[in-house]
Amino acid sequence: MLTCLSMGISSIIISFIKGWKLAIVLNSYIPIIVVLNYLRSQVNLKSKIITADMSAKMNGDVFEVFENIKTVKYLGGEEYELDRYSKDLDNYRATSIRLQKKMALIWSITAFCSYASVFALGFWYGCKLIADEAFNDNTGANYNIGDVISIFFCMYISAANFNPLSGHFANLNGCRIAFKKIIHMIKRKPRKSQGFQ
Repeated sequence: MLTCLSMGISSIIISFIKGWKLAIVLNSYIPIIVVLNYLRSQVNLKSKIITADMSAKMNGDVFEVFENIKTVKYLGGEEYELDRYSKDLDNYRATSIRLQKKMALIWSITAFCSYASVFALGFWYGCKLIADEAFNDNTGANYNIGDVISIFFCMYISAANFNPLSGHFANLNGCRIAFKKIIHMIKRKPRKSQGFQ
């Protein structure tokens, strides 16, 4: 995570050093990417929580059946338990597919905004700066193809490094939630038993 963050930020800094006009235009997509990455991390976390709960329920049901396998066998409950597990498995599959479709939609919008901004907007505005012979205050000369390509690739590297950050932030958020649960369990006061003294 720190590698992605440091490479993304340093790429943006280098692009501003090479030419601030093109760098500002190419950085206009960053707020959109930040919002989409936040949405993606929230959907990812929700997906993990829901699938973990469903998996725990299904595992509990299977454990219960195997623990009482003789009773299930004697009472002829194999078909009932098989149907119950199949329904839970179908529900799990449908929920997972629905959540993954949301993730894919947000990821595709994020990738489109990142790469369409960098490629299309960068090439168009870079060509405009070169054709208009715009003065580059940082180099003391007009914009040339070297400046445009350098800035373009710096912004591409930053986009490529910022995109995976949502997964890292989702993992950090999951760790934060697990930490709160652990602290709650540690601080919990034990109930006094009425029976054994």
